[in-house]
Amino acid sequence: MTNEQLAAFIKQGGNDELIPILWERIRKIMYMKSDSVYSTLQGRFQQCGVDIWDLKQSCYMAFLKAIDGYKPDTGNKFTSYLSYPFKNTVNELIGMRTQKQKNEPLNDCTSLDTPLKEDEPDGNTLVDMIADDNAVNAVELVELEDDYRVLHEAVDGLKYPQNRVINSYYFDKSMKDIGAEIGISGQRISQLLHKGLRCLRRSEPLRQLYRENQQHKTLNAMQKYQTRPDMHLYITELEEKYLKLLHKTTACPPP
Repeated sequence: MTNEQLAAFIKQGGNDELIPILWERIRKIMYMKSDSVYSTLQGRFQQCGVDIWDLKQSCYMAFLKAIDGYKPDTGNKFTSYLSYPFKNTVNELIGMRTQKQKNEPLNDCTSLDTPLKEDEPDGNTLVDMIADDNAVNAVELVELEDDYRVLHEAVDGLKYPQNRVINSYYFDKSMKDIGAEIGISGQRISQLLHKGLRCLRRSEPLRQLYRENQQHKTLNAMQKYQTRPDMHLYITELEEKYLKLLHKTTACPPP
């Protein structure tokens, strides 16, 4: 029985004995995500008194929320439903709050300079626990690392000197400087750059990555608003868009 079949049976109700079976299949994936995120923002987690096992234990609740949000009729893999509740779990553990929550009067009634521990007046204060508005979401950072890996593999797979030109150009070197390093004119560097970019646009791994990212964004939006009746029409439109993206992802014609 597939993960999707197990999740569908659990959603029907009366099949709670299947939850541990599905969890055992998903647990390794969730723990790998936890290790990556914890490694990325270890200092932040430690400030909040959260160790790696706190995060891993919280994964189970995210897993249950993914089951609640799972929709078998979309045809999507169950694992794609894990991302949104996992992000929420991480943000809750490290004290990230929405802008709306920050503006609530009751949330502002205590001084942000209040020490977290009374016996450590020089230690961390409440302000240390509030995420910077510009802080990068830890889960998204891990996902970006995977995207960068695919991108770098595609660039490295180009013929020389196209791969070197693209790598150098996007590391803030001018075409003139690149040409001086390689021993060719800046005009020729421009030609190589554009030819390399055209090759990348035809790269099937990058095309697949783009479709998956668009699909992922649509799915996250669906999960975010699915509990709001006033967003029913918007959700319906998103579901139609999602099914089209899913079709392109799973049955894409060659470039």
